[in-house]
Formats: sequence, C-alpha cells, structure tokens
Amino acid sequence: MKAKTAAILLVNNEYGRGVAETFTKIFVEHGGKIITQEIHAQGETDFTTHLTKVKFANPDIIFFVGHENELGYALKKSKQLGMKIPWLSAPGVLSPLTLQIAGDAAEGLQAADYQFDPNFGTERMKAFGKRHQEKYGVLPSFATAQTYTSVMLYAAALKAGKRTPAEIRDFYRSVKSFEGGASAPVTFDKDGITTEMPVIRIVRDGKPVVLK
Repeated sequence: MKAKTAAILLVNNEYGRGVAETFTKIFVEHGGKIITQEIHAQGETDFTTHLTKVKFANPDIIFFVGHENELGYALKKSKQLGMKIPWLSAPGVLSPLTLQIAGDAAEGLQAADYQFDPNFGTERMKAFGKRHQEKYGVLPSFATAQTYTSVMLYAAALKAGKRTPAEIRDFYRSVKSFEGGASAPVTFDKDGITTEMPVIRIVRDGKPVVLK
C-alpha cells in the first residue's frame, strides 16, 4: 500500500491492544510512523469523533482492529465524512456482517485474512457455505468455519481412540493437512500452532477477493 504514516483504530480490549501493538512494531520497523491512535468501545456504532480526529491527522492508511459490526459502522461513517483514506484490517473481520453494515463504503478495504472463502474457495468451503446459507440465511464467517473444523478434528481424535487430554493433544500435533472440516487444511507445528498461511483480500464490487 506504500504507506508511510498510519492511524490505528482499535477496540478497547486485550485483543485490540495486542494486535495494535504488533502492527505498530512491524510498521515502525519498516520505516512507517503511527501518527494517531483512536480507541473505541466494544460494540461501538458511532465513530464520528474518532474518525474526525483521524481525518484531521490525514494518515496514508487507517489500520482497524476490532470486530465485524464495529468495522462496518466505522467504514460507513468514514464515507459519510467524505474520507478517501485507504483501510487495512486485521484478520477475521472481512465478513458478510461487515459488508452488510458498511455497504459500498467497504469498497477498497484490504485485509490480511484466513484462507476460508465460502464464495470462491475450495469445493469443500463453498459446499459448507451453501449449507450454512440455506439453513441460516447468511454465509458463514471464518469463525464459523474454524469452529466446525475444530469439532470435526475433535471427532476424528475420538474415532482414533484418543481419550485423555494428552492423547488428543498428541493426535492434533500428528495430523498433516486435515481436510475433514470447512476451513483450510489443518497442520499444527510443534507448539500446537496452525501453519495456515494468510491471504490478502480486497473488497471489489461488494465482494472480498484475493489480491494477486
């Protein structure tokens, strides 16, 4: 995005502060400068004051860390204020709810994101998205897909005869590219962290697509 300056809009909880701190560290290491930081309450719907301050600071980009509904309302307000500053968000919030609330104000939003995509992902992802939409009337978010995958992975451990916490842990760490869920294939490293690589998405014509 060629940004040299950034404003951070973060939710007031451990998640928001932690991600904002990490973004700041990396952005500064690469020669950038954080020129303003605005903290909002969880569930915030009126970002007038926050974004008025950001607009006055005039950063190259706005980095958002928070939740889906908050991002939707923030984007909507930025358009009402006539702001033209590009937005970048943390993973997991480029969801149907965000796009529903923001409408065309989400156009151009970029995000480092999880691989799950119910529209353009793998056949398994699209099939899960279709079943979810038919039952609940909305496409699933990454969290829904990850939860489903977690349950299916746990079921696989039980089917393999694992019962104790240690046995189940060791089973998880032994799996390679587990595809029994709805998200990307799951592999854990030695510390129990998934090795899924992120993708960069951008909202074009109202839909998040992978940025090549």
